[in-house]
Amino acid sequence: MLSSLKFAISVSALVCLAAQGQQYTTTTKPSCGQYATVQFSDGAYACERYATFPWFAAGQGWQSQVSMFVQPVPRVAGVVRGALIYLGVGPGASGADLYGGSFGSYGAITGDKVTALPSASAARLDLIDSITCLVGGCYYDGNLAVGPLWVAIDAPDVQTLEAAATQLIFLYADSTNVLSRQVAVPPVFNEKASGRWASSFSETPVGQAATTNDNFMSFAVTNLSTVAQSVSVSLYDQAGNLIVQKNTPTLAAGFTGDVYFGSSQFASEVIPGGVYADTFASF
Repeated sequence: MLSSLKFAISVSALVCLAAQGQQYTTTTKPSCGQYATVQFSDGAYACERYATFPWFAAGQGWQSQVSMFVQPVPRVAGVVRGALIYLGVGPGASGADLYGGSFGSYGAITGDKVTALPSASAARLDLIDSITCLVGGCYYDGNLAVGPLWVAIDAPDVQTLEAAATQLIFLYADSTNVLSRQVAVPPVFNEKASGRWASSFSETPVGQAATTNDNFMSFAVTNLSTVAQSVSVSLYDQAGNLIVQKNTPTLAAGFTGDVYFGSSQFASEVIPGGVYADTFASF
């Protein structure tokens, strides 16, 4: 396994957006600290954070809801500041076309989505079903679309950037439309990405009789390296003794931003490549 695997994501194709009385970019180059500074085609600037959700699911009873919000930030010269939040499906996903959209306004999603959120506001993007879009239109294909989502957040300054946040919620409803599963997960931001992750959890022994209180944990990883590689997964008991260790299949390489978006501005960023997910019990 190569050590360059990281669980985070990069960059989007940027669109400059301005509104009367609201500021999402700045005409002067800002001091963005640990975050990236980006420049739009019209010359405006923004501070930007990159993140990824390693796994989403849509179709066959599954839905994914992405909540986005900006906490209150003070006005500058009477102007309301805000953030632009971009969301797109990584090329390692099993389905590129989805049905969904902003809550209450649904349709085909065939590319990245951008949401403009002023201070003290929120929005939600729903990924409801898998579809296939051809020249003649789009249709439900009955598939389960899964894979990574990339996220980019732009704002005119660091304060507004750090006031913006997002979260993904998995929902599952059975054939009778009864909601039986719901799990919320945060994004992994690029500046916090790592090639090594650890977490504690409680798992029900495989041989134990099934009960309503069983815990079967799952995991998902996506490749943010430009080389194909696998991930080593290790399980330890409470005393720190190794129970089992196993590698995932080889995950396809990610794409550099200049290749994916056709712009040298994003050459240092990687769009997620291959993805793998499973329960620990079956893995």
